[in-house]
Amino acid sequence: MIDLITKGLPDTVTIGGEPFLIETDFRPWMRFCDEFEMWDQKQNLNVSYLFADEIPHISTAEDMQAIIGFAYPPATVPKSGGGDGSRVLDYRIDADYIYSAFLQQYGIDLTETGMHWHKFRALLNGLSGATKLHEIIGYRCYSGDDKEYKRLREMWALPVKLSAADVQTVQDFEAYFE
Repeated sequence: MIDLITKGLPDTVTIGGEPFLIETDFRPWMRFCDEFEMWDQKQNLNVSYLFADEIPHISTAEDMQAIIGFAYPPATVPKSGGGDGSRVLDYRIDADYIYSAFLQQYGIDLTETGMHWHKFRALLNGLSGATKLHEIIGYRCYSGDDKEYKRLREMWALPVKLSAADVQTVQDFEAYFE
């Protein structure tokens, strides 16, 4: 969340009581969010690409929480999500729609600009209903009984992401029948 009372945006995270300079451009943080959603917590999550120079030793949940807090800054409103917790946006799958929405609404070509992750998120959150991305997210969030909207929700649904352990289980199962 952007704090307009203070000047500037954060460029560090505090891990083990020490501030560490981070990459603030939106691209590595999109990657992190994608990888974080897949993380099964049984393995280490490589976050070295998020740091600008010195890479901290991340050994506790609190250390990881500092990174997660930067990636997903807490919002004061809305007070309740109201949703079922399912994903409504995937930075890779929806890349074309994110790109076109930023170009359409803000005149920003995301392939030709760098942007702080918190600015990117604020602009993404502020997209109007006139963008295709907003329309798609609306379909994914729909929970009513209208048959046409249910059809559109299914049509635009994101694929279920499997953890590394789940992928291995599927591969083992398929190998059994070879």
